[in-house]
Amino acid sequence: MTMSGGAAPPVLVETPDLDAGTGGPQRIQRRWGRRVLTGFCVLVFLWLFAPLINIVAFTFNRPLGRRNLTWNEFTLENWAQPFKDVTLTSAFLRSLLVSAVAVSIALVLGSLMAIALARYRFSGSKVTEVFLVLPLTTPEIVMGASLYQLFLNRNVTLGFSTIVIAHIMFCVSFVALTVKARVRGFDWTLEDAAMDLGSSPWRTFRKVTFPLILPGILAAALLSFALSLDDYIITDFTKGEYVTFPIQVNNQFKISFPPQVNVLATMILVVSVLLLVLTSLREDRSSVVGRSVAVPRSRYGDPTSTVPTLPGSATARARSPRARRPTMWIARTPAAIAANDSSSFGIIPFVTTPSAVARLPSATVIRPMREEGSDTSR
Repeated sequence: MTMSGGAAPPVLVETPDLDAGTGGPQRIQRRWGRRVLTGFCVLVFLWLFAPLINIVAFTFNRPLGRRNLTWNEFTLENWAQPFKDVTLTSAFLRSLLVSAVAVSIALVLGSLMAIALARYRFSGSKVTEVFLVLPLTTPEIVMGASLYQLFLNRNVTLGFSTIVIAHIMFCVSFVALTVKARVRGFDWTLEDAAMDLGSSPWRTFRKVTFPLILPGILAAALLSFALSLDDYIITDFTKGEYVTFPIQVNNQFKISFPPQVNVLATMILVVSVLLLVLTSLREDRSSVVGRSVAVPRSRYGDPTSTVPTLPGSATARARSPRARRPTMWIARTPAAIAANDSSSFGIIPFVTTPSAVARLPSATVIRPMREEGSDTSR
């Protein structure tokens, strides 16, 4: 048999599968490797969460004596009377008050410090960052003893105020480092664009900067609140006669260990987990759905009509760093420009093509921001 042009027909040769002899054992080996790794991960997580599981489980135990340490009988009476121990409840409320005050002050100081360190470069900024990490690396026994000596030498009465000061010291570091990690990727040209359109510095911070760094602030608040609520060593040096929840639990354990300790601890755990889940859902929703950016459109009669941007759309693909296009356009209505009204400006960070901006019916483009290879002046 010959093909056209005198070429010989193709010859099909069957060759044995080189992986046929080893494919089965390799697959079995990989399967068993995954199973071993999964089992090891499960054991590690069980080891990590065993104390929490024990605390939650013993909230349903009816102890025989004063100590809720051995399982006796299932009951719901502990949850029906979570505040039965008045002394324990008072110490719990005092701890909540200390944590709320300390975290509130630490959030303000730490957030402002993080913004200053991330945005500005000044002499001594590196030294400031080193001193910011020192409270995290210093042992609590050293910090507690130094604070105790400081207050004692100045005849300061130990109590609520000294505990709050001590908690603020280590909470500020956690807040500053957490918020700084969030602010590090912040686009500061958004603030410049808002102020170029007439927005005041305070309004720019409230409308532009604060919403973008809010997830970092919430994460820092949760972390600092948990650290302040369960701190024992530093609090023991600075408490005086002011007894907090960890101190009361430790003192009471010498006599009794009521199930209300487990119930209150479980309440704190549940609230912390719920806040963490809500924060994560908010992050996921904002990253999946995208943001709705205010754009002036007089055709719709509403100067704050929103244009949502979804991942995978043409507008989202236009935001790719490979595209040599402006990454942000600033637009205002002609009426707002004529009236010098800064309340109706719109920042359009997701509309990145000139044609998309031209389709805005009655918006006047002021300038493109951060356009590669071109002048961004007006």
